[in-house]
Amino acid sequence: MDSMKRTIRKAAAAGIILCLLAALFTGCTISKQEAKEQKKWVEQMNEAFTDDHFKYQGAGFDILGGQAANEARVKSEKYPNEEIFVWGPSDDLTSNYNSIRYQKESEEYFRDYFTNKFVCDDCKVRDNSLRRASPVKDMSAEEYVQNYLQMKYVDIIIYRKSGVFPDSEVMTEKIIDICKDRDEICEFNIYCCKDKTSFENAENTCECYYHLSMHEKGKIDTLRYESKEQSGTVFLLRDYTW
Repeated sequence: MDSMKRTIRKAAAAGIILCLLAALFTGCTISKQEAKEQKKWVEQMNEAFTDDHFKYQGAGFDILGGQAANEARVKSEKYPNEEIFVWGPSDDLTSNYNSIRYQKESEEYFRDYFTNKFVCDDCKVRDNSLRRASPVKDMSAEEYVQNYLQMKYVDIIIYRKSGVFPDSEVMTEKIIDICKDRDEICEFNIYCCKDKTSFENAENTCECYYHLSMHEKGKIDTLRYESKEQSGTVFLLRDYTW
């Protein structure tokens, strides 16, 4: 009898697993109608951005690896190596296309911004957020920067030949002021460097660096600091709000 009960329990457990797998994989592929709708989104991109041409590459993917009905992958003739997406619904289409074509202008804007915030000999910026969404609209670089550019996933290298930088307390206040000034969710790294370096080597060659993390407006989750003069990471701020 015990053996039969164990067999029944195992069969029931296997059945539950099969049901869960079936439910999971049922949602892995979008329907033909949804694919047809996504192709219309790409047509709208071709109508909006007439100096480029786009082709539908299939649905995007959700967090479980299944196809996403609200995200389509797009191939651009002008930017063939970039990952371009368009997000539905049809009456409110957004895409990361403007973040890609205006990456240079975005970095120039951030460079001017941080040059005015810090005393430095030079400043270099890398904008890593190329999935930043904006309307499917042929806007100017100025309109994009003013209305849609966010200071998120940005790397900044500040150069001073003297190697002398503000202490961590002063930098903390400056970073807080930047977050208040931007009034948005910010996330960035600031590398203070004496000698010219690449972003890939900045962390290893800088005099010190700061990493800011936020997930909501008005609250800094953490501000981390590392320096050549000390070992380990120092948390300058945790759960700081205003």
